[in-house]
Amino acid sequence: MGDQVLTEQSSIPRDIFDLLRNIGSNSRLPICIVGGFVRDLLLGSENLDLDIVVEGDAISFTQKLGENWGWEVQAHRRFGTATLIQPSRARIDFASARSETYERPGALPLVSPGTMEEDLRRRDFSINALAVRLNAKRFGELVDCCDGVKDLRSGRVRALHSKSFIDDPTRIFRAVRYEGRYGFQIESEDRTRICEAIEQDVLDLISGERIRNEINRILAEDAVPRMIQRLRQFQVFRAIHPEWVVTQDFDSDWVAVQDAIDWVDTKFADDNIEKNQIAWLSLLGATHWNESRSLHEGTPTHVIQAITDRMVLPHRLRRMFQTDADLGVDLAKGIISEKKREILERNGISLSRNITIRDGNNRWLVSDGNHKKTFIIRRVNQSFHICEIQTELAASQYLCETLDTLSPGSKPSEVYHLLKPYAAEALVFAMMQPGQPGWRVEKIEDYLINLRKIEPLITGDDLIQIGLQPGKAFTNLISKAFAAQLDGEISTKQKAYEVLGFDDAQSI
Repeated sequence: MGDQVLTEQSSIPRDIFDLLRNIGSNSRLPICIVGGFVRDLLLGSENLDLDIVVEGDAISFTQKLGENWGWEVQAHRRFGTATLIQPSRARIDFASARSETYERPGALPLVSPGTMEEDLRRRDFSINALAVRLNAKRFGELVDCCDGVKDLRSGRVRALHSKSFIDDPTRIFRAVRYEGRYGFQIESEDRTRICEAIEQDVLDLISGERIRNEINRILAEDAVPRMIQRLRQFQVFRAIHPEWVVTQDFDSDWVAVQDAIDWVDTKFADDNIEKNQIAWLSLLGATHWNESRSLHEGTPTHVIQAITDRMVLPHRLRRMFQTDADLGVDLAKGIISEKKREILERNGISLSRNITIRDGNNRWLVSDGNHKKTFIIRRVNQSFHICEIQTELAASQYLCETLDTLSPGSKPSEVYHLLKPYAAEALVFAMMQPGQPGWRVEKIEDYLINLRKIEPLITGDDLIQIGLQPGKAFTNLISKAFAAQLDGEISTKQKAYEVLGFDDAQSI
């Protein structure tokens, strides 16, 4: 019989305790709460993610509970799981106990019904292979078949078998996350296995979305710098892209991220600023000046574009052209012949000799290191479509040079036109850099809070109504009026017309 670790004196909300007891009293099948809830219960931390395993049909059991209690049930028959949803609060996930096998490294597992012990032994780490019984007669008893408690006490993150990181490479990120969150250490043999798995290119076997999601989970933790440092030690970023630079300055960059997010929460609680994108700017090594006014070079622009595509980060594809010329033969060999280069150049794409080509099933990623651009070439039937990757994460690399053109005497209109091309996330991050002079912070802040939200008094439609034809002079007039407005020289449409030389308001 195991130790009783869940009692009325346990440090969890009373309503959760009563809920778990009620669930157990309704089951004739062996039933346990598993994983993170149990781990954190033993560590004295709160974790209200309720994952329950039933030795039997979890969906049928959950549906009966839902009928009895009047709660909504969402069933996922493909996975043998169900979610019980209380109208006002709780979500409880139920799963049938199962065993798993992996057909190949990085693949999703094949599952089959199993026992509670088999279900625990299939998990990632010993500290997560813990369960507490919920059945009435044995309620609160600990189930520990993998020495998870021993590893919790010794502060060790230990995988459950030697091929764990090859079977599921996302466990590399989870090991780092648990190590950093709890101040533990990854077991020495597992550190070696992680390095070996990365050397075998296991990260190439899983989707970019899965990698991105794991990194996002790390960026949501408290001990982010420690976790990122560990990923650097394992060469994870270079495994994703050989030119991904996560610098030694990341710790100070992360302080800037926190300051930027705090500033956004204070100034723009209702604004559509993506805090997660601010975090990614630091991870991609955004260029900025440090405290000693020396330039901190980040990840090259074309590399950021490639990483953006790999992990499906925010970006857009600017369509360049399409051609019936067969580019596939060259691209499959990792080259672009002179003849094919001529085709690209005629359509506005001039490639240097410093290019890399990544093959991906009728889809090629072409990165030009000299021109700092990355293109997607896709085969659609017999045609080839060429698009340029554009992302604000990469555009921010030029922000440092742009900010250096500002001066304390720069007019609001000058500030507006210099900063308008950049995402608000990049500007907030730059504003919080420790080497940023106070006057420049004020300029950026004024742009973010005021200037970027100003609507022009004079628009193109207004000029058309007075008989002007669109053209370069037309655009210049709009810009002139808007600059005067930004600089506080005018505040009405009538004054705007006067600035443009249309003094007779009646003739307008």
